[in-house]
Amino acid sequence: MLDNSFGIIPIRLHRGNLEYLLIQHQVGHWGFPKGHKNAGESDADTARREFMEETGLKLEKVYEERSFDERYSFVGRGEHVDKTVRYFVGLVADGEMKVQEIEIKNAAWLPYQAAMERLDYPEAKRILKSASTEFISKLNPAELS
Repeated sequence: MLDNSFGIIPIRLHRGNLEYLLIQHQVGHWGFPKGHKNAGESDADTARREFMEETGLKLEKVYEERSFDERYSFVGRGEHVDKTVRYFVGLVADGEMKVQEIEIKNAAWLPYQAAMERLDYPEAKRILKSASTEFISKLNPAELS
């Protein structure tokens, strides 16, 4: 079975330092907010909606010009699943986080190295590294503040 989801790699500039928002899913692993498409939604619209539903936060900007695909396989309900998650980098507006407790156990804003250490899966670490080096590091710092 093929399964596609869409998500956000959330970033913010906090006290002059770039931070990434990671969420701990109810099943225990740390990653990024993501979810499935509703009828008629674009990839980026799905990522925006899922981010806002899961965190209660708003996005100032979603960088749709570049996405990062995470691929992995697992067995769920006795069926082999090939999963692809397309992530967009999203600049998060200031605001109070209110996690969707049915799906999210915890959330944390972390600098790059701490985020890399907190992520549980190698594919998630690869996505963060790619997004950071190939895209985020090239953003104009004035755009982030």
